[in-house]
Amino acid sequence: MNYHIFNYNFQETLKKSPQITIGNTDSFIILSDLHMGDGGSRDDLLHNRELLETLLKHYYEKGYTIILNGDIIDLSKYKYERIINAWESTIAILKQYNDAGRLYQILGNHDSGLPLYNYPFELKESLLLNYNNNKLFILHGHQASRLLTKTPYISDFIVRFIARPLSIKNTSARENAYARIAVERLIYKASRELKLVSLIGHTHRPLFDALSKYDNLRWTIEELFREYIIAEEPKKQQLAELIKLYRNELLTIKKKDKTRISKSLYAEEDLLIPCLFNSGCATGKTGITCLEIKHGSLALTYWSSISKARPYMDREALDRETIPNSTAIRYVIRQETLSSIFDRIMLLSE
Repeated sequence: MNYHIFNYNFQETLKKSPQITIGNTDSFIILSDLHMGDGGSRDDLLHNRELLETLLKHYYEKGYTIILNGDIIDLSKYKYERIINAWESTIAILKQYNDAGRLYQILGNHDSGLPLYNYPFELKESLLLNYNNNKLFILHGHQASRLLTKTPYISDFIVRFIARPLSIKNTSARENAYARIAVERLIYKASRELKLVSLIGHTHRPLFDALSKYDNLRWTIEELFREYIIAEEPKKQQLAELIKLYRNELLTIKKKDKTRISKSLYAEEDLLIPCLFNSGCATGKTGITCLEIKHGSLALTYWSSISKARPYMDREALDRETIPNSTAIRYVIRQETLSSIFDRIMLLSE
């Protein structure tokens, strides 16, 4: 997509966004890309149903406001009535948040047709959070895809009449590395110029500070190696085990995705500006990722179960906690104060 056209549409969407002023006492969870289907074998969310309902009922009910950032209902693959019936219990949980005034839902490309139905929740194109006169702009992210913004019916046609009959699972931007990078690059550039933070979904890939898991792991290995050089036994052996663990995870990611994010893919500057974050998705094979805002900080969080969690996560995570009487585990992968994020944006953007 031509950047000037996208930037104009991006700013117009920003101007029209409903605004909420937030402070250090407010708590939000941002979930995207649930892709609720018909409850059958091709439903992308089915394997995480219990985990999703557990975290909504037994963790985030404690004062959090939910922001559903697009592609919650997968209308491009399934009929509305079948989706609502299949996910009745989850919709009921969301309704409790909505009745308490603690639910916002943003439209994505897979659920853009929801306004045509008697959907129980109010729908928005985007949302703007104001924190100490700084802006956190929440949008799904498909607005940066030329195909989905100019000819959305083509995407719907392919999924509805080709992918679904042939039993092909959801193939969103996450399956096309080049399309995914193009989307992220456009939003990153526009956000950088406006000195704001954009919180997106759509590509199904968690990002924190505009950095992918691949880059975070790579730099963690470098830091561990510097520590290893000057360490003494038995610390040296412990660091060696950690380096091997992270290296194996890095190689696993490399095999899955041959096009990895680095500074050259977003911009020419040496330092990436922390203006792009992605909540990932709820359809991951091993769990659910989301973004949390609490106590004036932004965190990338990973939910999994005891039997599915990635082996390196217990060592990598900043924090780990379990939900009583369940197998659900919450990991805080990355965390930074909002004040620090915006200070870095202002200083590095000069």
